[in-house]
Amino acid sequence: SSDGETITIQQDDGSTFSITLSNTPHFYSSDNLIILYMGDTPEVTLILEQLYGQQFAGGTSTSQCLNVTEEIQAFPVENREVSLNADQFRSDVEFISQARPMGSDHYLAVQALCSERLASLGFEVEHHDYGSGTNIIGVKQGVKSPNRRVLLSAHYDAVDSCPGADDNASGIAGVLEAARILSLESHDKTLVVACWDEEEKGKLGSTAYATREKEADKDIEIAFVFEMIGYTSNEENSQSLPPGIDLRFPDEIAKLADNKFIGDFILTVSDEDAGHHRSTLSELAVLNELPIFNFELTCIEKNDEEFANLQRSDHSSFWQQHYPSIMLTDTANYRNPYYHCGSSDASDLDDIPEHLNYEFGMKVIKVTTLTIEEALIDR
Repeated sequence: SSDGETITIQQDDGSTFSITLSNTPHFYSSDNLIILYMGDTPEVTLILEQLYGQQFAGGTSTSQCLNVTEEIQAFPVENREVSLNADQFRSDVEFISQARPMGSDHYLAVQALCSERLASLGFEVEHHDYGSGTNIIGVKQGVKSPNRRVLLSAHYDAVDSCPGADDNASGIAGVLEAARILSLESHDKTLVVACWDEEEKGKLGSTAYATREKEADKDIEIAFVFEMIGYTSNEENSQSLPPGIDLRFPDEIAKLADNKFIGDFILTVSDEDAGHHRSTLSELAVLNELPIFNFELTCIEKNDEEFANLQRSDHSSFWQQHYPSIMLTDTANYRNPYYHCGSSDASDLDDIPEHLNYEFGMKVIKVTTLTIEEALIDR
């Protein structure tokens, strides 16, 4: 059937109702059942409730997984030089990398770093108090399509008593450096830069924000998340993997095997709605000699507990609200022996700045910044 066509449905009692089809998918969901169809009418809810004896809520699906949204035209990727400040990146990592339990002086100092740096770059800054914690949100309004948003973020909290250099001082320092570059020019779409609180307690900060934005019907076209972007190893077999991941991504794992499981790459974990942006990122990574692998989940898989090991950071808060998202990570405990300070009191397992590869981190920042610049163009 075609867009705008009206079809008539006859019920068992002989009565009829009509549905006007559209190119926008609609959904009806209960606790354990979701039904999608191309059209909308109030009678559908009533029929579903009669059939299944459950209460259903309805709405419009914004998911691109159904291949009904506007097709994205491919444009050539522009790889250019970016004046990154390597000294500032390292200095920020070193400053952040102290134990910062919630409410401590250093926790507040890192929070202030995010707020003051974004304000100095011209962002409108919000202290998003969601009850148990505080996100720092910086917004640079778009000049052409301000309602369309592109987001870059990282979490600033750490596990108690751990300096958290890789997890996640590297991510916050990377976000702030990318924000500096992106603040130098105006953009068609709105840029949002966020420092999340309480990721280590279950992604509470990003969940609160993503939920709020969805309830306000905000259009987040893509959310990029830095989750540990500073640790590499040149040793063979230094890269491990979540159990069973080879069954889902055999081609990527075969390439890792060919590389002798050396942990020298950035991993992107994305959903298929983010495919266009992930492709841009991958192309730029190759052009900048940054080894890269990708695990891309379908729109069903991204929220399936079977893939919980790929949902462990703030990107999954956006997946839960059906916003496209990409996490960039050095794979945390699957490579870094200092992750969460080795879950030990031993000082030789501390997650400290001296263990990081800053050249690698700068490449991650560069290719992500260029990808975001592309995403901010309203073509």
